Amino acid sequence: MPITLISTTFTREQIDSYLQADESYFAELTQISDVTIVELPTGHWPRADRARRPRGRDSCCPLM
Repeated sequence: MPITLISTTFTREQIDSYLQADESYFAELTQISDVTIVELPTGHWPRADRARRPRGRDSCCPLM
């Protein structure tokens, strides 16, 4: 079964390096024959919706 891995923390190059080093964190990827890796370098899981702004605040950065 094909899978798509959305990688927000690791680059494709890092993942390939870890796979070659038999890093246990990526061990399951070696068992899958059809893997597409999409790099999304945000450092966190993407949101499908927009975060709510606090009421009464016009700024996206209320602490500044």
